[in-house]
Amino acid sequence: MLSHVLQAAHGARGVDRVALLGPERHEAPDWADFLLDTGTSLNTALTSALTLSASRIVIVPADLPKLRSADIEALIQVQQNAVAIAPDRAGTGTNALSLPLPAARAFRFQFGQGSFQLHSAEAERLGLPLAVIRTETLGLDVDTPADLAEA
Repeated sequence: MLSHVLQAAHGARGVDRVALLGPERHEAPDWADFLLDTGTSLNTALTSALTLSASRIVIVPADLPKLRSADIEALIQVQQNAVAIAPDRAGTGTNALSLPLPAARAFRFQFGQGSFQLHSAEAERLGLPLAVIRTETLGLDVDTPADLAEA
């Protein structure tokens, strides 16, 4: 799934750079940058991405087996200063997050239980407009064996 997500990101129009966050580089392609995850927490590790030199960052986990480049493009093509969130099928989790920089540099990541509502509240706290992106392909993440079978 990681390879699929990386290829979707690499093929999306408007993506200048693809970075992989993890404890090690795995088998990432040469064109992907690497951000070290020291193992403290996902939310803490993602905070380092807010220091990147970019006008927008898009966070996409590796467990989206049906992700398409068009999904990532939809996350990029929102209002200039808007935060975009793609919820999971249940509407409670966050399957992708798109943040405008520098406006969202103080964004506090809230991945975990109830992250969709928490990330929405972060956009409000920062005074940034919110765009919710719902697609079938962004909605399916793999959290259970049944999800994997569907993928």
